[in-house]
Amino acid sequence: MDIQSIDLERALKVLGELLADRGHYYEVVAIGGGGLLLLGQIDRPTKDLDLIALVEAEQLVSAIPLPMNLLQAAVDVGRALELGEGWAEY
Repeated sequence: MDIQSIDLERALKVLGELLADRGHYYEVVAIGGGGLLLLGQIDRPTKDLDLIALVEAEQLVSAIPLPMNLLQAAVDVGRALELGEGWAEY
């Protein structure tokens, strides 16, 4: 499934709200087509958003493995917004 900029922004907003409701907060570093789409550098759809790092105490740490709270919230958002099975793969 291809994701447009508006869909990606909406999904990330919902993800952030869900995480906040659950008492979690994550700052992530994204690359690739999804990252460029969010920055407005490209306008073509993408299939994913590649997370390479988390920001913890002003330091970059590997996003692998994703924290279980973040992964579960991403799966829940993907299902709720019908984004497809690959929404929370890594």
